[in-house]
Amino acid sequence: MLYEEVKKNKVLQDCAYIFFKNSSNKNTSYNKALDSAFKAIEIRVKNGIYFSKLWKFVRCDLDDENYTEARYEFFDTLEEGKESCFKELPFDPMLGNGELEYKEVCTLDEKPNSFRLDQSQENCFHVMEVLPYEPKGEYACIWYHAYEGVGFEVLFVGTYDKCAEYAKSSAKKVCADFKDGEYTEYYDQVVVDTGIEWQIWDIVKLPE
Repeated sequence: MLYEEVKKNKVLQDCAYIFFKNSSNKNTSYNKALDSAFKAIEIRVKNGIYFSKLWKFVRCDLDDENYTEARYEFFDTLEEGKESCFKELPFDPMLGNGELEYKEVCTLDEKPNSFRLDQSQENCFHVMEVLPYEPKGEYACIWYHAYEGVGFEVLFVGTYDKCAEYAKSSAKKVCADFKDGEYTEYYDQVVVDTGIEWQIWDIVKLPE
């Protein structure tokens, strides 16, 4: 991709806006911020951050009927994950008065970008997030919350025992912050009902 073509990329423009918004130098121009974003991305590429052997992607799905039953699917690239979201829309966007929103989330740390798609129709909703993870273990501890919005995060990758330990420890800390919090533990999941929403830690087997 040529430099001028790259500068038209919406995701990279978002990166530049973040640079511009957070810059301590208020005299920084948008074009300079854009150049800074490109340099940061170039460094990440040169360091091998985007090499497929270092990062894989998991698509996390949740709907309004199954607050504690997220579903997971795995991909080698972000583009494959994004494509799967549009191929498997739960509601036909041509029918009804539903809404469809999606965005690629730019990150300026060591992780590749992620992707989120929200679809709703009448009183139903479905959320898909495609998140990067480092395949350095057999299991992943994936946290999410539901009811007061929906959001996912890959917290830890390692052995089953390490992921289970991480999940239990994190969940107990959250539960302790709520007077009426309820803690429930399963083999592959820990659930905390805060009285306001659900918070869940899933222990997910990763593909080989």
